[in-house]
Amino acid sequence: YLICRFFEKVVLSEAINDFYICSLSCRSIIYKGLFLAKDLANFYPDLQDERFTSSFAIFHQRFSTNTFPTWRLAQPFRVLAHNGEINTLQGNDNWMKAHETRMSCPAFADHIEDIKPVIQAQSSDSAALDAVAELMVRAGRDLPLVKSMLIPEAWSKRDLPQDLRNFYSHCNSVMEPWDGPAAICAFGGHWVLAGMDRNGLRPLRYSISKDGLLVVGSEAGMVKTDETKLVEKGRLGPGEMIAVMLPEGRLYKDRELKEKLAARHPYEKWVANITELDSPLQKATATGP
Repeated sequence: YLICRFFEKVVLSEAINDFYICSLSCRSIIYKGLFLAKDLANFYPDLQDERFTSSFAIFHQRFSTNTFPTWRLAQPFRVLAHNGEINTLQGNDNWMKAHETRMSCPAFADHIEDIKPVIQAQSSDSAALDAVAELMVRAGRDLPLVKSMLIPEAWSKRDLPQDLRNFYSHCNSVMEPWDGPAAICAFGGHWVLAGMDRNGLRPLRYSISKDGLLVVGSEAGMVKTDETKLVEKGRLGPGEMIAVMLPEGRLYKDRELKEKLAARHPYEKWVANITELDSPLQKATATGP
């Protein structure tokens, strides 16, 4: 990750804009392209080789976009593929710049300056979201936690268990939410995950087969499956996620994931020190000078 970011800064300093390192990962290979969907198999013939196997695959195909098509911004990115749009992008970009002034991580040691700015200029909303997600994953947070911090469910006005409210309150103090409509599929560390933003305005359906194959996508039937071998079909609602821990070969659904995250640390003690400024300000305004 650090080498990749160092290369990017050197290239940008030479005013070379059409440059992108797909991946320097030892765990995943990323393919990008600007071509018709029917040409994918011809463009990357190794995808047709039966000797080429993988425990997961993330596929993104887009026919129209509000971002001018460039190879650098073609999806998927290093961590995620994103369907929809981030409608809080300007605020998220500014907040990330503010975080950079006090950003630190033992994993990056003295190289913290090499990864700034985290979000490069002229990034699309998907590229910006991916850049922040990658930073958090490389810093040591697992993917379900990253999703909960970046794209949480709506929680402040809902009747949720107190431990989950404490968890989200902590997440909100670390990172501001990126609101969609958005649906993502992502890989990071040992996790493969799919999830929705709090608005839930993008479809995300899943099916599970008897032999343990999980298929998640925005369109039902996008992957041919034998209906007689399916044990479950469903959809993700607003703010929900589903994930697989690859080393365990285990599927985690939304509630189990969030309960697992909420029980990880004493969030109740951590958030007890949070003071909301709105309340004192409102009282001062009501009472006057």
